[in-house]
Amino acid sequence: MKWTPNATSGTIWLSDNDIDHTVDIVISPTSTNRIYTTRDDKDVIYSWTSGAASSPATFNQVNDTTKSTLNKPRGMTFDSYGNLYVADKDNDRVVMFCANSTVGIVIAKDTGTSPKLDKPVAVALDSNLNLYVISESGKNVIEFGRL
Repeated sequence: MKWTPNATSGTIWLSDNDIDHTVDIVISPTSTNRIYTTRDDKDVIYSWTSGAASSPATFNQVNDTTKSTLNKPRGMTFDSYGNLYVADKDNDRVVMFCANSTVGIVIAKDTGTSPKLDKPVAVALDSNLNLYVISESGKNVIEFGRL
């Protein structure tokens, strides 16, 4: 639903079966007509355009020789350059999709040393582009210096 300020009702922005099993949603920083959703049962991110007649764009490929797809994508955020950051929960890593790319790159992953990046579920960036990740199994928030 899309709600305008002080509205008493909303407008359906999107209605699709692929909304089922969605765990996060972010709005594109470059267009209010585009949203991104993570869907964990299909291990994919969808990029939706309001009113589009075609299927959404999908993101699930990662430039990694051992784990080339997302596995339970969770929280997402954008930086000021339009790059999308995703907590790739069951691969124990954070993946970045550069603006205008549908193939991600690994920017942080569990190395087996402390602090462990174990089951990341949420990501955030501060104004200096430091990355903060909630590690669900590690029960902590990990800060990664500017990328």
